[in-house]
Amino acid sequence: MPGLTPNGSLEGVAAQRDLADGLNASAALNSIGFDFQPLRSSAASDSTSARPDIAAVLHLGPGFLTRLMFGLLGLLSFLATFVPTRAAAQSLDVVLDASTGSGVLLGSGDGETEVGRTPWFLQLDAGFIFDGDTEIEWVLGSTLQLEDRPALGFTPGIRLLRPAGPVEFFGEAGVPVFVVPFTRLGLELAGGALYRLFDRVALIGQLAIDVFFAGSDIPADTAVIMFNLGLGGRVYF
Repeated sequence: MPGLTPNGSLEGVAAQRDLADGLNASAALNSIGFDFQPLRSSAASDSTSARPDIAAVLHLGPGFLTRLMFGLLGLLSFLATFVPTRAAAQSLDVVLDASTGSGVLLGSGDGETEVGRTPWFLQLDAGFIFDGDTEIEWVLGSTLQLEDRPALGFTPGIRLLRPAGPVEFFGEAGVPVFVVPFTRLGLELAGGALYRLFDRVALIGQLAIDVFFAGSDIPADTAVIMFNLGLGGRVYF
């Protein structure tokens, strides 16, 4: 055969012999149930399983969170049994104040001061008394502006009371925030007195000073100061 040398013939025979040996080895492995293809598929599946399956995570997530929630509730219920019995004796008393009034408004800015009357308002305050400590009230107040532009605002704050015979004097600090139809943010200091008429009813009067320094209707470098006097009543629950 052209180009075939003795060495080439020997190399060809050796190659054919190696091929035959490989086929025989493969047949032997197949005869005992070993297959290379499943091994490759298994390796591929292992590499695939190493990556998180987003669909599986999303599918198992709600169930896992539900079990976690119930587990935490059970743990909290268990820990609650170790809480001292005094905590169960803690009390919450609620008072409700309703007052109405008006006052004086001062607006300052650009070196000028404007004076006017504040719009008539209706004030509703809920006071929360913990553990029978009647000298401290945590207050959530709401203000409804009735004149000019009707508006709604809220004033969270704290009130300190000191009794003096049938009269209770108090001081209060809070953060007034108007939310609709305009926004305003400020600080409030107030003081007043309560006069108990009956066991669960009292008269209330207070003077509040509100300083608004930010808001949608307050120009930059401008402050609005309100002095409001309110008169009304209180109900003890």
